[in-house]
Formats: sequence, structure tokens, C-alpha cells
Amino acid sequence: MFYRSGSESQKNEADKRKVRFCHEGGDFMTMLAVFREWHNQQEKSKTYWCSQNSINNKVLRGIRETVNEILNVLKKEQGKVMPFQLKTPKDVDEKLQEMLFKIFRQNICHYLGHDKAGYLVVQKDQIVQIFPASSLKTLGLQPDWIVIERVLKTSRDFATNITPVKDSWLQKALADNLLNFDLNAIQSQRVEQAVFCAVGEKSFSNFVGIRYSELRKLENTMRQAFDGSFVTIEASKEYGEITAFATDKDSETVKAMINERLNLLKGSMKGETKEFYLSPLNKGVKVVVGAGMDIVDVLMPNEYKTVVVNVTDSSVSEKDIREYFEKFGDVVNAYKFKNSKDKTKWGKITYQRKEDAESSVQSTKDKSVNAVPDIGYQPTKEIFSLCTMRAKIEWCRRPTFAFIRFTDSSTCSKGMQGIDFHRDTSARIRKSKGNASEIHVTNLGNNTTEDELRNAFLNTLSLESGAIESIAVRKKNVKTNESELQSLKQTIESKLNEYVIEGTYYLDLKPPRDNHVTFLAFVSFSIPEEGMAAYAGIHDNFKINYETVSMTVEFKTSVVVRKNLFPMHEETLSNLSETLDKNLDVKYRTKTLKNGNVLVELQCESRDNAMKAKTVVEKVIEGKRYDTEQPGELEKLFTQGGKRLFERVKNETNTIIHTDARDFSIIIHGPTEAQEKAAEMLTKYLRDLSSSISQQ
Repeated sequence: MFYRSGSESQKNEADKRKVRFCHEGGDFMTMLAVFREWHNQQEKSKTYWCSQNSINNKVLRGIRETVNEILNVLKKEQGKVMPFQLKTPKDVDEKLQEMLFKIFRQNICHYLGHDKAGYLVVQKDQIVQIFPASSLKTLGLQPDWIVIERVLKTSRDFATNITPVKDSWLQKALADNLLNFDLNAIQSQRVEQAVFCAVGEKSFSNFVGIRYSELRKLENTMRQAFDGSFVTIEASKEYGEITAFATDKDSETVKAMINERLNLLKGSMKGETKEFYLSPLNKGVKVVVGAGMDIVDVLMPNEYKTVVVNVTDSSVSEKDIREYFEKFGDVVNAYKFKNSKDKTKWGKITYQRKEDAESSVQSTKDKSVNAVPDIGYQPTKEIFSLCTMRAKIEWCRRPTFAFIRFTDSSTCSKGMQGIDFHRDTSARIRKSKGNASEIHVTNLGNNTTEDELRNAFLNTLSLESGAIESIAVRKKNVKTNESELQSLKQTIESKLNEYVIEGTYYLDLKPPRDNHVTFLAFVSFSIPEEGMAAYAGIHDNFKINYETVSMTVEFKTSVVVRKNLFPMHEETLSNLSETLDKNLDVKYRTKTLKNGNVLVELQCESRDNAMKAKTVVEKVIEGKRYDTEQPGELEKLFTQGGKRLFERVKNETNTIIHTDARDFSIIIHGPTEAQEKAAEMLTKYLRDLSSSISQQ
């Protein structure tokens, strides 16, 4: 009867016009109210009135014609003349509602106490929802008892043409045996509020989980425990409120399960930690402090649980950022920077486990929302001390095909028999259109040549050399758009995820140019063993768009050389590169970082050889650790006098001395003779210092 059309705003206007017709007596009474007002309009104004109120004029005219037909039948068949007359709502509405109840009483439904629970169709034990277009929905009414004309099945079961039922009608129908069911049993299925509690922001976030996933899991667990009885949990983030609804018999159990969950979360919050650098320079080793200032973990310079979040897209909300990083693991703390000068830096997130923090860094690399380790000395986003595996992935992008023209059609027919091309897959052959002496050959290798094809056909079919007039080898023209590239990347990632933990690798699919014959992708694995499993499962065993995928692997490790040390060891390392290439097949190259330090990169197809090469390079640059026999002696060098001594020793011996006040370590770099001379000077200083103290 009502219609909605046009733009969204026009549909909203139509909904507003409907409100004044909606009747508390349900959908049939609403339709009667519309018909009454339409009937009172002048005949020539009826169409315009319908248009102004978003009402279907044709439906109303059809109703009038039906009524007139009924009146004519009564007149002809029964001899009863009845006028077309509408009585006032006060006289007939309640009687009509009761009549509708008696007609549809077998479809009586009971409200289960919550919007999500809906109504129970008593005779069918079926759950239905009020249809969105119902007048009761528009008025916001939810009567305890209703009768319905029918059930509309879509994504859910909806009750249509609804009429509210008064308790007195129901009681009378039960007493007169017009209805037969256990009223108490039906009413016991109604849910009531079982739990209401307010929690803090952190507890609320942990309770509901990412996109309310934990809340839904808890709901499903409860329903299974109660043999399908309806249970629902509502959570308001704005007010930090959690409300649960259940039947009376299940309410205590629901309350206990929610309290248990909240207590568990409170216990986990007591385990929250904070990281502190040991050095006042905010670099190097960090300690993880828990409740009561207990040290619960120690993080070495290349380890981290906290990441700094960078956001280049200003439209991303704080909620989206938190939910995005929670998918990598359990987050114990999320802190948003306030009044930061660098607007791209959002804040810090601390994970329960180091592995989860590393996963967030690897998985978000080069994305608009990304994470970098919160490590003071870190020169780039990557951890250079790791030995990573890198693989090149290739597959055909522009398939090779050929046209072969024979001297006559009979020889061409022989050519259709196929050839022995000594390849993994057979070539596909079909006749060319419009030329009986020519065939079209596909499924050829990328490097197939005209001579290979000619020899294959001549040898297989025992033909004379002049039997083939011409051969033309071509590459298929292919255009690759951005959406296709993303689809290909998802295909590779899906295959990699069969062998590798998601988030422990980084895939880079290169956008091809139109003339590129193959697709090219590179993938880096943080866990080499998983990378080798992926290689075994994918190389020559996987196809994309019917093209076989190949992989070649190499292992990569690196050593960071401080900028003041590299000139000292540059010649030695350069000579060493030839030895590594010859003996271990390791490729050596250097790269200067933004902070001036030099990155020595080592690449090899063997992980063992890559690690051996790394050990050799570290041996070259490690320097000599200075130590004393007497405990506590080294601490005397970490004074103002000691600093002046270090400068004098470096100048006189042409060495480089690195000190670390956290563990009182001293490393001397330089030629062996210079190292020994520097060590003697330090020893003499300590001996003279001890002698002076003794004399005093």
C-alpha cells in the first residue's frame, strides 16, 4: 500500500508521511485508516492525494472494487441490500482487531523480551522478527502477544500483517479451548536483564575484542551451554556498559560466566608492563617492568615488544588503528602521542610477545598505517642482525604462440597430429581460420624459437625441409591493471600462507610494463625454515592462470659497521669479498645508511654459508676487548679523567675506542700492534692510579 522510491532523502520523506497513518492496532488497521481517509477525498483529488502521501492509488481502487463486488453478490444471491458505509473507528476498530485475532489465532506469537530475540510463533516453535515496514516498527511498539498473517523468509524470518493481542482475548481463547498451549511454559522463554555493569576503557576493549569478535564468541558459548536458549550481550563503548539478557533459569549462570570473564581480564591487566632503557641516552638494552616494579624481562638492543605507529592517511580513526594492530597479537598497552610535531607519528603500541611486535612491523611495511621498532639505535625498519631468506617468483605473463604455414593442406593435416617437443607440457595445435595450410600452435615455452619449432615438426612428422613454408613466433599482448595486480598478489599470498605464518614474510609484486614477458615478485621470509617449505611447495608445483610458477632462493644477512670504523676496515673487507665469493659463493656489497653507518650485505643460496660469512665479517670488525684481572678496576676509567685518557690514547695509537657505561665494557679497534699499545697505556694509567691511592 505504501511505496518508497527515488533518492535516499525522498525515501526518508515517504517514511515520515507514513507515520500519521500508523495504527496501534497493527498493519490491517493501518491499511483501514489509509482507506478511510482516501475514501473521504473527492474522486478527482484521490490520485493527487495518493501521490502526496506516497500511497499506491491502484491498490486502494482495487480494494473499493472488491468491496463493491461483495455488495453486488449479497444483493443478487442473498437479496440483501447493504450501503457502502464506513463506521467511525471508535465503533468498530477494537471489534475488528478481536476478529482478526480469532481468524489468525493459530499464528499467535509471544515477545521474547529483546529485539534480537524477536517473537516466538507458539504453534511452530519458530522465531520471527517484526517486518521493518510494519506499522508497529514505525511506532516503536513491541506488544507481548501478536497474531500474524504469514512469515516472509529472507535472510531472516519476518512476521507480516501483524495485529496486537490483548491479554483478555488470549485468556478467553485459552478458556474456550480456541487455543491450546502451556502459557507458563511459553512465558518462561522470555529473557530479562541478567547482568548490568560498567567497566573501564581497557577492560571494555578486551571484553568485546576486535570488531566485537570476543563478545560474539562468548554469546555462542553461552547458547551452546543452554541448549540453544536465547542469550544476548549488549556493549556500549560510549558509556563503558555491558548488559546481558537471558531467561530466568539461565540468568545466574550468565552472570557467573560474565563475571569470570571480567575477572580474568582484570588479572591480565595486572600483568601489564612498561619498558625502560638502562642507558640515559634511551638506547640499547631495555628492562621490562611489571607490577610492583618487578623486572619481568630484558630486551637486547635488537629485540622489542613496543612499536611506533606511523599514519600517513589522516582519515584513519583511532579505533581503526587500535583494531588493526590488535590482530597481530595481544596488546598490553596502546598510547597515542599528544601534541606531536610530527603528525604522521600516531603513538606506541606494546605487545605481550616479541614475536607479535615483529609480525606487526613486517606485515605493515610500506603501508599507509605502519609500525617500526621502538629501538634507539635502529637505523632502518629492518633488523639487520637477522638472517633472512629472499626468493624471486616468476611466471609467464605473455604466452608464446606461433603460426606455421605448410606448402599444402595435406601436410598441414599431418601437422595437426602433434609434435614431440621434449617439454613438460604438450603444445596445443588447431587450424588457422581462413587458411587450410596454416596451423596455430599455443602452450609454448617463453624461449621457444622458430628453429626449434621447425625441427620439431620436421623430425616428428618425417617431413622434407621444404614442407614448411614459414613460421612466425609471437608473444601475446597483455594489459595488466591495478585490480588484476592486486588479485595476483592475493593469489600468491594465499599460497604462501599454506606454508608460512601470515605476517612473517613480505611480498613485493612488481608492476609489469606492457612489453614484460614474465611477472616478477620478491618475497622475504623472517623464518628461513618456513621459506624453504614454501619453496618446496611452490616451485614448479603451482600455477597461476595455467602458467607454472618458478622460485629461486637466496639467503641474506648483514652487519652494521659504525661510520668511524668502516674506513679502518674498508680495505680488509674489500679483499675479503673476493675470498667469500670464491670459497663460499657469497655475494658482498656495502650500503651507506642515512646516519652514516655502513651496512655490509651478504647474499648466498646457502644459509650456512651466509652465516659463516657473517661470522668472518664480524671477526674483522670486532676489535679487542680490554679487561683487567682485578674486579672493579674498569669502573675507574669511566670518569672525567678516564674520558681524557681515552682521547689521548686514541690520538697517540691511531685506534678507535668504544665504551659502554652500562656494563663497563671497552673495545679497542685498530691494527694488532696499535691495540696492544693502547691496552698498555690503559693498564699503566690504572697501575699509576692505584699506586697514587696507596701512597695517600
